[in-house]
This record gives sequence, C-alpha cells and structure tokens, in this order.
Amino acid sequence: MFGPQMPATTLVGWAARAIFHPASDRPLDILHDRQSFHNPTGNQSKMQWLIDRINSGILADMQTLAKWFDATDGTRFVTHYSSGDPDTTIVAYGSPQRSHGYFYIAVVEVPTCDAEAQQEPPEKVAEHERFLQRARMGEERRAIQARLKAERKLNRVPLSPPAAPPAPGRIAPIVGLQYAEWVNQQYRHTLIIAVTRTRIRVQFQMPRGTQRGWRKLDADGMYTPRLRD
Repeated sequence: MFGPQMPATTLVGWAARAIFHPASDRPLDILHDRQSFHNPTGNQSKMQWLIDRINSGILADMQTLAKWFDATDGTRFVTHYSSGDPDTTIVAYGSPQRSHGYFYIAVVEVPTCDAEAQQEPPEKVAEHERFLQRARMGEERRAIQARLKAERKLNRVPLSPPAAPPAPGRIAPIVGLQYAEWVNQQYRHTLIIAVTRTRIRVQFQMPRGTQRGWRKLDADGMYTPRLRD
C-alpha cells in the first residue's frame, strides 16, 4: 500500500506516496502507480464520489499545506471536510515522515466519532504566532510613539513667569497639569509631563531654560508639591 496507514474504520479511502518538491508552488508530484484505494464494500459510486471530492478542492488544499514542511519533517497536518452526512467525516492528512524526498498523503471517510483531531502544520502555527507577536510589538510601538508625541506637544506648552507660593495641599498627578513648586530658591511654574505608578516627571522653568526631574508620589498616589522650608 502506498501512502500513510488508514484508520481501521475507514469506509472509503485514497492514499499516495508523492514525490516531494518543497520549493515548488505544487510540491506534491503524484504518480499514477504510487496510489492506493480502499473500498471494502466494493461500492464504485462511493469511491468515485471520494475521488471527485479530492479533485474538486481537497488536493489543492493539501498542495498548499505541504508548503509548510521540509523534506526532513516528521510532523503532519490533519484537516476535516464535510461528507454531507453528520455521522461521517472526510479526513485529509499527510507528512513527509522524514523521508528526504517523499510526502505521504491520504483522504478517507470515517465515522465522525473516529475522525482524528485537526492539526495545522507546526511551522504554520509558529508563523501565525510570529505574526501576532509582530502585531503586538507594533501596537506597543504605536502606543510609545503616541505617548512621546503627546509629551513633545506638552513640552511646547509655554510656562508662565515665576509663580506665587501655592496654597498648602496636595495635587492629583495628571499629565499636563501646571502648578507652583519650590525649586532652586524660588517658586517656579512646574509642568507634569509623565506619570508612572510611583513617580511623576516634571519640567520647570529656570532662568536659562527648562529643566526636568522626577518626583516621588505619596503612598496613596497623590503628590505633595515642594514648599519653601
């Protein structure tokens, strides 16, 4: 028998040992004398029905799935198709079986309860995960870029002249908030430009431009501006 082993409960089946060309658009080269047919009841119309289903799309799908494998691969793919009867399922599966040149494929109709679980080619699964990872990284990168853009916009906000002493109290750490704080022997207008879980980054006006620094938040997440001693 050519091709992989068929399940014991196969109602009708086809298998082949194809020549495997991993770099080709159609990697499975199926030879007429390297095919096997399983038809235990001798129902030729049923056998022809399966062949028609294979030629109408299943084989094309298998050609596509085979592109995810190389000649030394020992993994396999398994995919399901409707047979039109809820009690049976068409199962297509295949693997190079580390043969360094062949690809063993089969399409069988089996009772649905005996259908092997579907399995994507591992490399296809890995590529999908890499795609999702790249997408997540892209989202993170866009979020960082948006935050930096917002910070640059805040940096262009003109700061007012030196402020009067603030009223005693605390403030909520909100990006963009301006308040007065005692810095370098003077009360100065200060701008919050970033907020983390435990700190805020501020920008304050000095005689020769602006300077930045970090301030630690209080235990409850509020901030107490520095006052003159």
